[in-house]
Amino acid sequence: MIIKASLILIIVFSPLFRGSVNPMAYGILQAVVLCAVFAWFTRMFSEGSIKLRRTDIDTPLIIFIILAVISTFRSPYTHDSLMELFKLLSLALVFYLVVNNIRGREDILSVSNVIVIMGAGLSLFGIIQYAGGLSNSWWSNRYFLSSVYVNHNHFAGLLELCLPLCVGLALTEKAVAKKLFYVYLIIIMFVAFVLSMSRGGWFSLTIAMAVMFALLSKKGFIRFGIIAVILLLVAIGFFIVKNIGIGPVANRIASYRELDFSGRLYIWKGGLRLLRERPFLGSGLGTFIYFFPRYRPVGFNLFANAAHNDYLQVAVELGILGLLCMIWIFYMMMRKAMATYLTSHSSFKKALSVGLFTGILSLSIHSLADFNLRIPANATLFSVLAGIVFSLRSGRERPEAYLEIALSRNRLRLLRPVFNVAILAWVLFIARFVAAEAVLMDAPAADMKCRIASLQKAVIILPGNNTYYKKLGQVYTSKSSVELYKEKNLLMALENYKIASDINPIDAWARIGVGDSYLYLGRLEEARRAYEQAVELDPNNSYYLKKLGSVLAMMEETGEAVATLKRASFIEENRVSKVTVSQETTNPAYYIKKGNLYYSQGRLDEALNMFKIARELAPEASGLDIKIQSILGRLGEKNVSAGTADSERKRAPLFLNSKARYLMSKGQYDEADRVIEKAFSIDENDCVTLQNKIDLLQKERRPFEVVRPYLLKLMRLNQEAADSYMSGKNIVLVYDLGGKGNMAKSGKMILDFNLPFGLINMRFFASGTSAKDEWPHMLVRMNLTTVLSEYVTSVSLSEFRSYGFSQEGPNSLTFEFSNDYWDSVSGEDRNLKIDRIILEYVYPDYES
Repeated sequence: MIIKASLILIIVFSPLFRGSVNPMAYGILQAVVLCAVFAWFTRMFSEGSIKLRRTDIDTPLIIFIILAVISTFRSPYTHDSLMELFKLLSLALVFYLVVNNIRGREDILSVSNVIVIMGAGLSLFGIIQYAGGLSNSWWSNRYFLSSVYVNHNHFAGLLELCLPLCVGLALTEKAVAKKLFYVYLIIIMFVAFVLSMSRGGWFSLTIAMAVMFALLSKKGFIRFGIIAVILLLVAIGFFIVKNIGIGPVANRIASYRELDFSGRLYIWKGGLRLLRERPFLGSGLGTFIYFFPRYRPVGFNLFANAAHNDYLQVAVELGILGLLCMIWIFYMMMRKAMATYLTSHSSFKKALSVGLFTGILSLSIHSLADFNLRIPANATLFSVLAGIVFSLRSGRERPEAYLEIALSRNRLRLLRPVFNVAILAWVLFIARFVAAEAVLMDAPAADMKCRIASLQKAVIILPGNNTYYKKLGQVYTSKSSVELYKEKNLLMALENYKIASDINPIDAWARIGVGDSYLYLGRLEEARRAYEQAVELDPNNSYYLKKLGSVLAMMEETGEAVATLKRASFIEENRVSKVTVSQETTNPAYYIKKGNLYYSQGRLDEALNMFKIARELAPEASGLDIKIQSILGRLGEKNVSAGTADSERKRAPLFLNSKARYLMSKGQYDEADRVIEKAFSIDENDCVTLQNKIDLLQKERRPFEVVRPYLLKLMRLNQEAADSYMSGKNIVLVYDLGGKGNMAKSGKMILDFNLPFGLINMRFFASGTSAKDEWPHMLVRMNLTTVLSEYVTSVSLSEFRSYGFSQEGPNSLTFEFSNDYWDSVSGEDRNLKIDRIILEYVYPDYES
């Protein structure tokens, strides 16, 4: 009874928490499985023997698990490999729990009823969400029904298992009322399945159901099948026409050649390259996400968390032998279901086995283009259905075989404690990562101190997880932009990123964190090495290449910088992503603009370097040679005149501010103040000088009234473009864009502003018009860092909030509208309007 109740609990609750993809949810799921296993073995110990049913998939499953264990010990990142291994073992235990404990007709029928009612309940919930009756804020696409899941394809995968099973139950039921109840459940699930807009799910279930009806036609079930299909088509057609129109479904069917499918082709191409290098033992369980970037095709800038092909992912991680075992397992499952269907005289066994066969076949086909078997809830339900397949038997199949071990008193004394210790160790391992995730859930994301404290606790509980160290690095980096002890926080960020890199040496993003920390600390050579390591792990990532190219430009290694930036530019020009990637640092105009700024400030060496890079990136650009020759001439004159011009150059505000920043980093505040005052004597309204003065006064913990005059001066630098005012201690800038914010076609809009170093709260008011069932996408970057990426889904003004951290000198906000659409025939026009922008500098509350 405990075992059956545990299995029902797993079936019902595993999909509810976004498919149990969260480590905490899946940890609880594993704990319930272990409770059932403990009850099962305790019962066998009390009976004096261990008796296990043998199945046709025992051999390939054992080989598969052995390969997974070997790959875990070979893995460069043990933590994720162990997590995946325990998931695999948990699925195997679910299968054997069902095979050995769900045996009789009543047990099988009750578990099957729970499955189909659960599927119909989630479908009804999803339909209500789709109609606007309940929130669906977590859906990856608000126009594709996902119910409690994030991704519509994975919810469709769940229904692919539930729907055919429900058809089988309807076929076997003789009572009219119960049969109509099953038909009602089928209709609900089919409506939700169609609205999921999962093309892979539609294709897979269509093929599987065609096979199913071909089989049923030979066994006398065809009359009911025809009636059921007609009822389904009428119900679904009525619902769709009445509520959403046929357009969205028709457009989705016609979009099979769109870019998201092409994205899968690029992932498969990279995965095959990885497989060719590691064909026998694979890369290691759970490591595809880290190894794939090294083999990503040129132009594929999207994040690939899975291969979008379960067969390819198994081959990559476990080798060709692992793939063969997987195919062997699936084949034996379907062969067993078909054998029961063909040989049984029981209509119940016939109908149920064909429903199970259809569900397994459908998900097996869908796995060619998705990763449903990596979603814990779907994989668990798949294991339950596989167990029921082997629990259903016809009298004409070969007799059941058992592995039976008689337990003498001495054996029992040995086995019972070993088993109890193994279960306890597994539970303790689960408890660790559940506890670590629970600690993180308690900390509000906006409270940096709480976030750091919770992450430090999580690291103590689960020290092998490099993700926690990366998150710590990110928080310390953000903290360095807000608090006074910038260098200390950056050093803490650097330390955590280094630990993350040591734990997982194939994680390119951790190397980027190391490089960023070195860059912010001014240690350019070390930043360069870290970026080079990231590029080695992910050579076709244009973002990483731009990072490396920018550092090389700062180090005045013009040739290498140009080569690196040209490669980044080439990759972005050939990108397959729908999302527009910023090309700022690969655009010659960017370097011309910086060169002009340096030239106006007297920083001739830096201006010369910028103009040289711009000329290499765009040899056809006019005027660059004249600027370069002019600078070379001026530098020559200064070298000859020895003194006056050179001393003037050293007194340039930016040079003095650089010196002031260095003195502040060393804690020499009095000397820094003298240097800043020299800069003020040249230009009292220089943006950088005002920022440094404000920062210095805040570091010295001066009262607000001392800082206020400089805040007002800096605020006034924005008055031409924005309405500005003080709100308490904070500076507020308001941009009323009017017609300037109308973005009728894909493009960019850039706003420059001047604010002190620190946290900037941002509010954007925007509206949009949709076309071809898609709303405009608004991407906002602050100083090249993405701060907002949202679809604007209302024709009336909606408010969007974000935050960022201001840097030295003028800061910029870049707005990108990248998915413009216009149809000259229908008149459909997708537009974006940004009406108003409010920026608020948050004054640090150090006085209290």
